[in-house]
Amino acid sequence: MLAFVVAISTNIVYASHDSWTSSWTESEQEFYCHSNLSSLDITTTVTDSTCDIIADAAVDWSNVANSDWELTESSSSAIDFKSANLGTNGLVGRANLSGVGWIYAATVEFNTEVTFGDSNSESNVYDLITIVKHEMGHLPQLHHNSHSGEQNTSVMRQGSDIGQSAQRTITSSDATALANKY
Repeated sequence: MLAFVVAISTNIVYASHDSWTSSWTESEQEFYCHSNLSSLDITTTVTDSTCDIIADAAVDWSNVANSDWELTESSSSAIDFKSANLGTNGLVGRANLSGVGWIYAATVEFNTEVTFGDSNSESNVYDLITIVKHEMGHLPQLHHNSHSGEQNTSVMRQGSDIGQSAQRTITSSDATALANKY
């Protein structure tokens, strides 16, 4: 089983990656937003629904130049977005991929025990758009990147503030990594 776990705490980001050698059989994948996403603690500064934010992030990842990766919404699919009680240990979001040789399913979970919001206008919240785009970036198996140059503002940036300040930009480094995979 192939699994990715990304844990975010106030001081450090933990990432655990098993084998990264598998890939999806197709570069076009469908995702589904579970109704239980409404159980997330989201501040009033977030005006779009969580599913709308997920759909917008899918469009951003699908529009990366020179890549065939495409995510579209469906009423049922191999990729599920849902809320889950991930505990109070600092885990904010998690992307789990399943398969041996080929990835055939994924679940992206967002923690019901933390508060999501818009960190551009609020402090002490995890930026919902940042977390959605970051976890979605793990679906095509993108790794965390460094803190140098444009990667410092990348959505796939690894760092302690990824959940606390907006890192919403799919940079050219992110785009190149995706184009090299799909």
